[in-house]
Amino acid sequence: MCSPKLTSAGIVREFCPNCPYDCETCDNYANCLTCNDSDNRGFNHNNKRCEPKKGYYEKYVSSYQINCFPCPEHCLSCRTPTFCAICEDGYFFDQSKKACVESLISPSQKAAAIVIGSITITGIVIGIAYAVLTKMQIINKKINPRKIRAFTKL
Repeated sequence: MCSPKLTSAGIVREFCPNCPYDCETCDNYANCLTCNDSDNRGFNHNNKRCEPKKGYYEKYVSSYQINCFPCPEHCLSCRTPTFCAICEDGYFFDQSKKACVESLISPSQKAAAIVIGSITITGIVIGIAYAVLTKMQIINKKINPRKIRAFTKL
């Protein structure tokens, strides 16, 4: 484990000279044990590191210090302050504005558009099939008109 250290404020804290930059404390194998809450980091149990919390990104402040800063408004995941990888629901990333902007289409409107689009495509396919069958009847005079009418009732 890490050794204790007396800080300038007279507080005894664990001192881990070989801890990664993102750890508050670590074990002798450089695995984080705790994270610095004031740096907006959360502990990742899988890799035992302190990673930026949701809505924050890492940025070099100096050659030896990396801090976490908030992502743009309505952004859940980013790598820089001008690019959002994942916007909140109801928002999309507008590259020209470099921000997550509110979507003009609600989720229910999107669902309705998908249904209407499916119905339209189905209608087009039926129309094309009807036209092909009609053309075949005219050319070959082998198709019974009743079959065409039965097909259009689908």
